[in-house]
Amino acid sequence: MIRKAILDGGGGQHSKLDIERLDTLVKVLSEKLAKANDLSTEEEKAESQKEVDSIVEEIDQLENLYKGVFEHSA
Repeated sequence: MIRKAILDGGGGQHSKLDIERLDTLVKVLSEKLAKANDLSTEEEKAESQKEVDSIVEEIDQLENLYKGVFEHSA
């Protein structure tokens, strides 16, 4: 049931699109963090931090959904 709901994306609350979105967010976050070291002005760094914070928040929301499924299924 857990495999079907989470890994296969069927029969559960979460779709493959959610999983793909999570993968994309993690990749974008990694890229943003790598580029953050190369920023020179405080303004650029502040804007980059806002973007990183937004991505982390969205990742947390998706992960919390998956945790809920696991906790109620296991």
